[in-house]
Amino acid sequence: MKPNKLFRLFTAILLALVLCLACACGSNSSTNDPSSQDGSHSTPSDDQNKDDQDKNDQKDPSDDQDKGDQKDPSDQDEDDQKDPSGSQQGSQGGEKDPSGSEGQGSQGQQGSQGSQGGQEGNEGGEIAIPEWKGEWVSAIFGGGPFVEGKQSVLDDVTSSGFNTIMIWSVHVHGDGTLYLNNTKAVDNGELVIGQASVDFWSKLKGEGSSIERIELSVGAGGCTDFEEIKKYVEKEGTGEESVLYKNMHALIEATGADAVNFDDESCYDLNSAAAFGKMCAGMGMKITFCPYVNIDFWSKLAKELGEDADRVYLQCYSGGQLNDNQYKTWWRVWALSTGMRIIPGYWCGTGSGRCTASTVKSKLSRETDYTTGGFMWLYDDMMKMKSPNSTKDYAAAINEANPHKDEETPAEAFIKELSAVLPEKKRG
Repeated sequence: MKPNKLFRLFTAILLALVLCLACACGSNSSTNDPSSQDGSHSTPSDDQNKDDQDKNDQKDPSDDQDKGDQKDPSDQDEDDQKDPSGSQQGSQGGEKDPSGSEGQGSQGQQGSQGSQGGQEGNEGGEIAIPEWKGEWVSAIFGGGPFVEGKQSVLDDVTSSGFNTIMIWSVHVHGDGTLYLNNTKAVDNGELVIGQASVDFWSKLKGEGSSIERIELSVGAGGCTDFEEIKKYVEKEGTGEESVLYKNMHALIEATGADAVNFDDESCYDLNSAAAFGKMCAGMGMKITFCPYVNIDFWSKLAKELGEDADRVYLQCYSGGQLNDNQYKTWWRVWALSTGMRIIPGYWCGTGSGRCTASTVKSKLSRETDYTTGGFMWLYDDMMKMKSPNSTKDYAAAINEANPHKDEETPAEAFIKELSAVLPEKKRG
């Protein structure tokens, strides 16, 4: 063969070998590379699907009930209703998830739901409604007017129809002294406030007055009272010789208080709060809470204090507005988490974020399965208002929302039955 033909033949054979090798390499690559398989992300096997289904079927049956109409709090428009005067709620800002303090977000919510689902003694995951105790609370917070001792204020509140007075607010200073707002009240166990205040407090309850209970409210938004309490508990304890004990005892004696209200909005230290609560309970006080967020903390504190804690005044305004916007969920969650029916509260007035008396009645009448009354904040504002938003109007709004108001007491029922069987001449 001629050289040219030999060269062409050799070239053809060489090309054929190269093509064969290329095909062989391609075939091996497609077999071994997982990324070339159909459906690059493997699909769980039927057994895995079944296991997942079994897990879904084993959920706590209370989960669906607990979370039925609960919405993601992040879906709510944040409506910042700060108090322009810079008073209590001004520091709270806009709506926050009630289940956690600021910064906890929805994680705190899940935690509270988890503890809620773990209530003991409920078969099948069902959670019992806190027992109705037969009381309907109508409470009002008051600042300066409840300290200054004016007769006009005394006449107004004792004839109002409110049955609970909140003396707001006790502040614990760094040297251990107690102030009522900006007025020094107790120093080293000695009462230093004016006699007019003591006389005022002594006349709050009694014949002709609608007031049955006085509470001392400790703390406020933007204050460090519970941080100071924590320091004193850790430094001195809560024995009778401690500054904290002596000062609280003196103030309780002077005011005739029946309870101490905790308005902790920043510290949330369980150990010191429980110690402080037990100290006050040892003086004969009931302990009440005034939360707006952090269900986890308040529910743990309720368990620590047991029967010494008997009321939850739930803020449904300003920073606690979410408690009202989603009341069907949060009122239930607060009640079940703390083991107590709640007392929702509103800010009086006609401006943004405030409620008229008629609005309060409407709100409190929406859901009464988990409530036991209502409260108003703040008398300092209310005393400047007139009918149909007077002190009496707000008290009536709360009292008339009571679903039990027309029920007979056992004594009334007995008298009625007795009257029905007695001869006419022997009645009366």
